[in-house]
Amino acid sequence: MLLQVILLVFLGCAIADDPSHDGWKQITQGLPVCVEPRDDGYGHLNYYGKSKLVAALKLKYESGVIRCTTNEAYDSRWGCASKRNTLNIIVTDDTDQVIFPQAEFSSGMWYSMPFVDHLYTDELVFTDFAHPFYLIEGERIRFWYGEDLTGYYETDNQGQVCFHVLARFI
Repeated sequence: MLLQVILLVFLGCAIADDPSHDGWKQITQGLPVCVEPRDDGYGHLNYYGKSKLVAALKLKYESGVIRCTTNEAYDSRWGCASKRNTLNIIVTDDTDQVIFPQAEFSSGMWYSMPFVDHLYTDELVFTDFAHPFYLIEGERIRFWYGEDLTGYYETDNQGQVCFHVLARFI
């Protein structure tokens, strides 16, 4: 009995110290998702966990840059430096219904977020705890560059950005 109590305390401490138990669960399997900003260059992941409600998604930057022009001075992790609203990564279901962000877009699906720098921010976090979506086992989530999704001036877009995807289930 004493051994069982010690084992439970040890396992509880190990779980509490494990940073993967901070409420986020990585749902990319191995390789990151990569997005190219033109020619239907969306990235995707197939979800293989249990069907659950999702209140938030976190995109954790891995590598690369994208931009809305041929000029490298406009490189960005999440959009393009030449725009006032500099973010352009869109999350959709497999039929391209927008899941995140829940925002008012300018032309080409441009948006901004508080405290997010398009070039230096390592994580892009989308939340909607009031209206979670149900992620079904086996479903595909797509990640688009907004101009590519809408076909809005995408011909000069360049680059590729890769990131891991984490979910906050409720």
